[in-house]
Amino acid sequence: MSDFSHPRDYMNAIIEKLESKNPREGARVKSSFSLLPSLFLHLSSSEVPAGELYEFRVKFTQLISDSSNFMGLYHYLGDCSDYAELGRLNGYEPACLMRSVLQIFNDEFVVWDEVRRAEIRGGFAEEIADIDQTLREVSDEAPPVREDDIPKWVPESHWWWHAPQQQDMSEDERKSRLEYDHWDGV
Repeated sequence: MSDFSHPRDYMNAIIEKLESKNPREGARVKSSFSLLPSLFLHLSSSEVPAGELYEFRVKFTQLISDSSNFMGLYHYLGDCSDYAELGRLNGYEPACLMRSVLQIFNDEFVVWDEVRRAEIRGGFAEEIADIDQTLREVSDEAPPVREDDIPKWVPESHWWWHAPQQQDMSEDERKSRLEYDHWDGV
């Protein structure tokens, strides 16, 4: 993660990434989303004028709902879903991280009223519901995420980090699942 000194630096970097000419829309969105947790954390401890923050949110929303970045958002959602599907093995923790980024995206940064195409919001909500359902389904055998491995910026309301039902899983069993390689099953 970049280490900027002020939330404005993160906001500018996110906008620059989404406006870049990188032909891979998934890379633009993924790199901009990688800055959202730091921005979220910095906003809790720094003052940014409400108007400036709102301007950023509107610009961010307009860029993310642009057709190429919109596809990048769906690639990100798809990657999160893929990790969730691997939740009984080594995908649970990466799915949680991506799911938390998606939650702060939804709660803190996107202005849904600024999205001109209703199917974007509806599609996002459906994908999130599917990811949440998958996380619930795999939590019966998912390796637990150790408390020290949960990022400090993650709010308590992000239930998926604590959903694995086998919190007492032995470290050997946890390690064998986390180090699973698809060739192990062959």
